[in-house]
Amino acid sequence: MTMVEEQVPTREEVSAEDTWDISSLYADQAAWEADVERISNDLLPALTSLQGSLANGPEALLAVFQAQEALGMVLEQIYVYASLRADEDTANQHHQALEERATALSIKASAATSWIEPELLALSDEQILGYINALPSLEVYRRALEEQIRLREHTRSGEVEELLAQSGEISRGAQTTFNMFSDADLKFPPIEDDQGKPVEVTMGRYSVLLENPDQRIRRDTFMSIHSTYRQFRNMLAANYATNVRSNIFYAKARGYNSALEASLKPKEIPMSVYDNLISTVHEHLPKLHRYGAVRKRILGIDSLHAYDWFVPLNGAAPTKIDFEQGASLILSALEPLGAEYSSSLGHGLESRWVDRYENKNKRSGAYSWGCYTSQPFILMNYKNNLNSLFTLAHELGHSMHSLLTRKNQPYTYGSYTLFVAEVASTLNEALLAEYMLKTSDDPALRLQLVTQQIDDIRGTLLRQTLFAEFERETHRMAEQGEALTADNLSALYRRLIEQYYGPELVFDEELDIEWARIPHFYRSFYVYQYSTGISAALALTDKILTEGPQAAENYVNFLRGGNSKSSIDLLKGAGVDMTTPDPIHRAMNRFGDLVTKLDELTA
Repeated sequence: MTMVEEQVPTREEVSAEDTWDISSLYADQAAWEADVERISNDLLPALTSLQGSLANGPEALLAVFQAQEALGMVLEQIYVYASLRADEDTANQHHQALEERATALSIKASAATSWIEPELLALSDEQILGYINALPSLEVYRRALEEQIRLREHTRSGEVEELLAQSGEISRGAQTTFNMFSDADLKFPPIEDDQGKPVEVTMGRYSVLLENPDQRIRRDTFMSIHSTYRQFRNMLAANYATNVRSNIFYAKARGYNSALEASLKPKEIPMSVYDNLISTVHEHLPKLHRYGAVRKRILGIDSLHAYDWFVPLNGAAPTKIDFEQGASLILSALEPLGAEYSSSLGHGLESRWVDRYENKNKRSGAYSWGCYTSQPFILMNYKNNLNSLFTLAHELGHSMHSLLTRKNQPYTYGSYTLFVAEVASTLNEALLAEYMLKTSDDPALRLQLVTQQIDDIRGTLLRQTLFAEFERETHRMAEQGEALTADNLSALYRRLIEQYYGPELVFDEELDIEWARIPHFYRSFYVYQYSTGISAALALTDKILTEGPQAAENYVNFLRGGNSKSSIDLLKGAGVDMTTPDPIHRAMNRFGDLVTKLDELTA
């Protein structure tokens, strides 16, 4: 099959209607500069002038909270604008400088306000609770204050807290280095299509090229990416090790027993949830091994490699779904979530929430972001295929979660923890898959959708649990004094790949460097929440489709909840208990049933 090479446009060549409406944050840079000046000359001095006042009574505490919120809202807007601009073109030095200035301002504000928590905790528990009871305006902050009391033992003195805050910019160095290296500096050798014509390889095109029915093209794409990363394996290992050591440093500085505990305890997530996820998935790994055997049979290949997991299994060309078609499908699929959800989603798609397509030096991948005062913003690199369609549905789930939280919660609770962040996104994908299976009689598309659901669980639950285990083990190694060299990291990664994927997978040497290209490893202990998220989402999807409007309303109430309760309690309110292994068992059993269905459809 001849591949048509399309030139990747520059940012200036992209139509405005295909970009996000960043003017909804600031009309121009002058407006952004005005808020930067406002932070430095007004909001920050107003808050720092209150230092030493918290012992004066409840009115003083309220004044600090109100000043802190005023600062936080503007600071978030400044940072989001600068970061979105930087991601539009990672080679644009002017926009990179804006992001660096926003980061520096955030660090400055964090250091200048680091006195608040220690000064608050210098008050006794009785004093803090007495303040709340004495002044009704403080009632909204009750949960936040009770959380401060719960984590009192991990708060250091004012002087130490200021030093920790000032070190924040240094601690982000490893992530910044990785992002700039991977998105702006790293270039991959081109491959040839079946006519010998050169094809540019980028991270944005990686998934599309791996869908090609020609195994040679898939292999060459895989080798282009991974052999390039292997050339820098020692630098990348040192950079990742720096990130791990940074996590351990902050955990020790705050009196936690481990970096993992430092990540979970503030979010009220029991350590057992993380460990039970890994052990429960281990019980079901034979289902993944079986899928490898079924996929190998369907593809009719002699050996199954890592680059063979994405190609469609029906032998036909991948289904083409352009952005407008995809948006329409998503709107229809999510109608069971109710009128408010559907109306807000439709408005967002019409209001340029989404930056749709790849351009030169645009950040790879996809995300949803924004701040309390803004609309959601979605970065996409949409490729008119089924994978991009489901990615769009995924990111719209994040955006709707953020929108409903901000509409229904005060600023203090106007965000949500990472633990629940992936529930809304993966539920959207599940509803979309169910809708398309119900409304399509195309055998080829139905086969793709069954495969899509299998690969969604494989990629979101199984693969992310593998990543979570890698993170747990690398931090454990470092905490025990073991060196995180390139050889050690690759050996660990190889062991996990072989354990998870089983005997059907041929392990190419280049695969052991895959850990080095995973950006989420620089948001430590994030990825396990994809696994718990899809497990919760599949359970909630079943409830919505079988129980109807009341289950949907319970779910939307969960989206409205923000941080008003613990993540575990919010999910219990929606009908799922993640302190038990049951949702993970159910998700993995669904995976096994889908593999059986695929085997039968292709027998």
